Order: sequence, then structure tokens, then C-alpha cells
Amino acid sequence: MAPASTGYTSPGSMLAISSVLPALDIIIVALRFYTRRYQNAPLQLDDWMLIPALVFTVAMGVDLIVGVKGHGIGYRTPPPNVPGPEGPLLSISPEVTLADTVEWISLWLQPLALGCIKISILAFYRRVFDARKKGFFHVMIQLFIGFLVVWIIAFFFVEFFMCGTAFSNLWGPYITLHTKCSNGHALWIDEAFSISDFILDILVFFVPLPNIWSLQMTLKRRLLVSLIFVVGALAIVGSGIRMAIFIQVLDGIYSSIDSQDGLISIAQFLFWSMLEAGLAVIVTCLPTLNFLFGKLNATSMLSSIRSILSLDSLRSGRTGDSGESRHRDDTRTVADNASASSQLKMIPSMTGDNEQHPFGVETHVMSDLEDQRDPPAGQIMLKPQYCTFTFAVFAMGGSEKLRVAVTGGGLAGAAIANALFRQPHLDVHIYESAPEFSERGQAIGLAVNAQRALARLLPDAEDVFQRAGAVPMHSTRILMGSGPAAGTKVIDLAEENPGKILHRAALLHELLAPMPPEIMHANKKLSAIEEHSNALVLQFEDGSTAETDALIGADGLFGSVRSHVLGADHPAVKPVAAGWAGAHNLVSYDTASNKLGRELFEEDRQYGWIGEGGLFMHDVLNDRKIVQCVGSSVDRNPSSERRRSIDRQYLEHAFSTWLDGPVAGNMIDLLLDQEKPAVFAQWEHSDAPSYVKENICIAGDAAHAMTPWQGSGAAMALEDAVVLGALFAQIHSRSQIAGAFRAYDAIRRPRTQHIAASSRLTGRIMTGLVEEIGTDPEKLHAALKDRWDYIYDFDLGKHVDEAVSMLQAAQ
Repeated sequence: MAPASTGYTSPGSMLAISSVLPALDIIIVALRFYTRRYQNAPLQLDDWMLIPALVFTVAMGVDLIVGVKGHGIGYRTPPPNVPGPEGPLLSISPEVTLADTVEWISLWLQPLALGCIKISILAFYRRVFDARKKGFFHVMIQLFIGFLVVWIIAFFFVEFFMCGTAFSNLWGPYITLHTKCSNGHALWIDEAFSISDFILDILVFFVPLPNIWSLQMTLKRRLLVSLIFVVGALAIVGSGIRMAIFIQVLDGIYSSIDSQDGLISIAQFLFWSMLEAGLAVIVTCLPTLNFLFGKLNATSMLSSIRSILSLDSLRSGRTGDSGESRHRDDTRTVADNASASSQLKMIPSMTGDNEQHPFGVETHVMSDLEDQRDPPAGQIMLKPQYCTFTFAVFAMGGSEKLRVAVTGGGLAGAAIANALFRQPHLDVHIYESAPEFSERGQAIGLAVNAQRALARLLPDAEDVFQRAGAVPMHSTRILMGSGPAAGTKVIDLAEENPGKILHRAALLHELLAPMPPEIMHANKKLSAIEEHSNALVLQFEDGSTAETDALIGADGLFGSVRSHVLGADHPAVKPVAAGWAGAHNLVSYDTASNKLGRELFEEDRQYGWIGEGGLFMHDVLNDRKIVQCVGSSVDRNPSSERRRSIDRQYLEHAFSTWLDGPVAGNMIDLLLDQEKPAVFAQWEHSDAPSYVKENICIAGDAAHAMTPWQGSGAAMALEDAVVLGALFAQIHSRSQIAGAFRAYDAIRRPRTQHIAASSRLTGRIMTGLVEEIGTDPEKLHAALKDRWDYIYDFDLGKHVDEAVSMLQAAQ
């Protein structure tokens, strides 16, 4: 047996690099795919190309291990067994044969592995930088990928069939390889591959630099961001050294003893090839993994587990140091104020005896190219191609991040904060006026458009629905509840795209659960907004203040930010009575089914009973344990009171023409089966001329409060959040905020105001107030059958693209 080599080509070194790097690559690629799933992101070309790249890289490692174990790699060449000066050219031994075989396998694996890695990197650049899919950069990337495909195929076939089909020549004496394979140019082919690979590495890793230098950053930031990409030079080093080895072998200029040994030369070549491929896989995954390492840690994982195990595991208080607070108070900071501890409290009818678990979620400012939750099938949730400016985060300290304040801790505020807080260039805080984060109301229906929007905000939307006890509805069945046609089915809505019913508090819990407690501030009722040249100063009723660059008012129907945006005297500031009032109650499944008839619960449906002057509705939630009952009637005696106590007399008077029908008496019994029955007036906003004022905007009910007749209030808030998240992913300076808000206003106001008007008319149709339709079932069917189409058949991805394009065109 020949003696072992020394240095980095020793058996131990060769085994280490051929086992450790592939193992790391497997872990890194697995984490990449986990991260993409955590982001709820669709797998793109850059992800898929890493699978064959990993397979070929691992195969290179296995090939190298076999060579070391057989003493062909990591050992010196055995003495020639043919005498004479040409002995080294004519000799053959098992060790040399094995080394030649290992080298040949590696030679055709390398273009496959390295080519797939390069295509993955280019596809990632295209996804991040090439948002508009046009222009020079787009053409360059497409041509580059096409060239790489040709490069891979060419070198694979040239290396694989180096000796044609006479494969035995590959592991024969050197003279045979030299004279009978590739017309005597085998080493020249290997050198061409090494040189072209090195040049392609340089081009691939430096392609994004012109885009980075076109960003509106300081020189220092551009240099720092550029350095992130030059880290890819670690892989280029391996490529360059391997190229140098081939050139030296070909030119015969070795000077050291080791370098004159053929097997040592092969080992050197294989070492640097393995290093290049192994490191390239890791470098390619780093941008994606930055998201994971920035968001996952022991504490946040614990909170996720608690969320999965129990919907009733709710936040109360915070743990650990909340970090430096931006909020000033005469006696204590917000971070130290116990009243600001983040809590979510489920209503008693949902929770029973809750065990409250304090926990915190630590976050880190990570240099992250993909902190955007790339959309399923284009999901914003936030497309990474909308993240050009997030590259600036690599060079930004925490104090330079854009500060965003969200007022209102209900569904709209929590959804918006969810869309923003994961973006590493934003410092997001959410303020709730109540002592705790909680959601009033009872059940909520999420139609298909709302489900799509939620899937862009939460990485595990389907799991969220399961944890929240959501019940899918086969349809919304509308029946006549009064008059001679009582009991007649009018229409089944949303049969093809069923909605889901869940408790509002359960959904709020899921929206708040991912957020760190230190960004959530309860008991902060906004009292005034001061606009300064470099900041907005928020004043709260408890005397504390907070500075921010952007303010998003999601403070609901009676919030104060709308007044600041429109002006206190604007006629659209105050909500107006919509003309209906509704009572609601949650009862057990058995109680409802026994009262209303078990045949109505054979399938999970939302039932709406319509007729003269009102509507009754019931649907199932909380894993079919609870039934929501609603009764809404025309409010013939409107008042300024938001809540009015009621009794049986009130309901029987409101539904006086229904009492001999199939449902009114039992529904009235169920609505009164609670300690303090009441009706709540329906309110809505008149159309606002704008949702924005410079660096302030309004969203959710604060912008477009609407009646519930088309079940779209929450859906519109979720869509608002998606659009705002996409727009903020595009900006990196305070001066760009107003432009982002203008794009939001231009794209969201027409849709939301259209739906608000449509919902109002739908309520009039359902309660018999449209004279030409009345309570005729056929006319009602004709009037209702298409009213939800433009709401459900909505391309949110295109909507987001339009908003982003509008912002980009204005910049």
C-alpha cells in the first residue's frame, strides 16, 4: 500500500470534507424548505433547482468517500509496476484505477451540481429584483439561465463520454487515456470546464451589484450590502484553486514532490471541487435562512406549540427584557408599564376557566432578503419580488428602521401588524385603547376571498382554521322566513367556494400570537397626533407619547384617526345609522338543533331566513360545539345608543309578520336565552374622499365601516393588510411613506366603497325594502344570485401588483 498523503489531501481531510459538507448541505436545504413552508411561500424555480443540486453534491461526497476507503484518494501513487522511464505512463494498479474512476464520476457530476446551483441563484435574483418581468435585467437573466442549461448539457456529455463508449479506457494506463480519449485532449476539456466554471461563478455572484447600487442608499450602505453578496466568493475560491490546479497539471510546472504525484493531483482537484459545490449550496440558502434564524428561537417556538395545543393558552404579561422603548412617560416607559402588557381575553362563553400562560417572542433584526412570506400561487402574503428595498436592511441599524404605529388591536390592526412586523426594515408597534387585546362580537364568516387574504398573512392558515375551531360551510342557504312562501329556498350561495365560520376572538388570537409582546401596547387610547418634519408624535390619554414615521389608524368605527385624516368637521367623519339593529347569541349545538330541528344541522351550512323587515341567521362554529344565532330587523326607532336592552316584546314586535312562520318563534327563544339580551345598531361610514393624509392612513372599519349583509367587513380589513404589507416592502425611507399610502388609497378605496354600497343594498333586498322585488322568492333569487361574484372572484395578486406598480411609477 502506498503511503498516505499529508496536508489537506490526507485521508482524514478528504473524508471530512466529503462527509461534513454534504451533511451540512442536507440540513441547510431542509431548513430552506421548512422556511419556505413557514413563510407559506410557493416553491419557486430557485427552490426546486436545489434538490438536484443537493443530490449531485451528495453524490460527489459519496464518490470521494469510496475513493478514500479504497486507498485511491488521499494516498500517494504506488511505485510503477512497469520498468523503464515510461513506466508511470504504462503502469496500472487497483489504487490508480479507483482514483481514475472516482475522478471520472466527479467530472460529470460537477456540471450537473454546479450548474443547478447557478440556475438557483439566478432564479432567486429574478424573483427578488425582476418584479416587472421586463427590461435589460430580465432579458439578461433569462439568457444567462439559457446559457447555463446549454453549458450543463455540453460538459456533462463531453465528460461522461470522454472515451466514447469504451469506458474501460478511463481507468486504464495513463497513456491510454491520453491517446484514445477525447482525441488526446481530455485534460484540455477539464481545463475548459474549470475556467468556464470560474468565470460563470464570478458573473453569477456579481450580477445583482448594479441593482444594489441603483438603490437610493448612502454610499456606506451600498458598500455594506454589496459585501453580503461577495460572501459568495467563498465558493469562488474553490473554483479558482481547482482551475489553477488544472492549468498547472496541463503546463507541467509543478515544483513540489506532492504536486508531481498523479494521485495527489487528483485529490487536490477533488478537494476543491467538493469545497466549491458544498459551500455554494450553503451560500445559496443563506438569504432564505436569515428569515428563519431571525424569527425562530426557543421562546417563539414555545409560543407556537402552546398555540397549537390550546386555543385557550392566551397571552398575559411579558417575559424577559422588552428592549429599548421609544415611548416616553413622566414616571415610567411603556415597556415598564404593567398596564401595557399584551393580553388577549376570550369571552366567557368561549373559554370557560382559562389558564393564562405568560410568554414572549424574541425577535432579532436579521439581514434578510426574504422576510416577506412569498405568496402561495403568487401570495402576497408578501412577494419577495416586492422586496427590492429590503436589501437596505443589511446595512441598517435598528435606529434607522422605519417606525410604523398601528392604532387599534382588533382584527384589522392585528392583520396589518402581522403584514408588517416580519419585515426587517420596519419597527412596528400596535396600540390598543382597551386594557387588553380582545375582540368583541361573536362569530365571523370568512368567504373565499378573505381566506385567500388570510393565507397571505399567516404562514399556516389551514392550521389556524383548525386550531380556531373553524367550520366549513357547504353553502349559505337563503330561505323565506315570513309570508305565504315561508320555508321556500331562495338560493344557495358560495357552494363552489364555501366559507368558514369561526369565533372572532379565536381569529384575533391567531393574528396576535406570532407578534412579540414588546411591540403590543394595551391601555393606550390615542388622544392627539402632532405632525413634525421628521416624525409623528402620538399622544395617549395616560400622558405617554410615542414617535413614529407612519401611522395606520385601524381603530374602528368610532376611532379618532379618521377625524385627523379627513378633518374634524368633515361630514364623512362620524358614522351614520344604517337602518337596522341586530341581536345575537351563542348557544350550545344541542340546544340549537333541538330547538330549530336536527334536519337543519345534517350538513354544515349557514342559514339565512329573510322576509319582511328582517333576517334570522344561524351557523355552526367552534368545532360544531356552538351555534351562533342572529336576528336583525329594520330599526324603526333609531337612537344614538350603540346597545339597547331588549325583551320578548321587542323581538315579537320587530318580527310581527313572521310569528306564524317556521323559524321566528324558536329563534326568538334562542336570542333571549342569555343573561342580558340586547340589540346593537348597525353603523356605517359615508364614503370618505380619501383614506390618507401624508404619512397617516386609515384601514379596516376606520376607513370603510360597512353593514354585515354581504359579510365583507373583515375580508376588506384583511385585504387592506395584504396591500399595505406589499407597499411597505417597497419603501425604505420616510419620504416614501406618503407615496405608499397614496397607492393604497387609490387601489383600496374604490373596491371597499363599492362593497359598502352593495352591502347596504343587499340588506334592503333581503329585508323586503326594495319595492319592485318585495318578498317574492323568484325576484329575490334573481336579485341575489350574482351579488357576491365580484367579491369572491377577486384576483388579490393582481390587485397587489397594481398597487405596487402604481407606487413604483410614482417614485
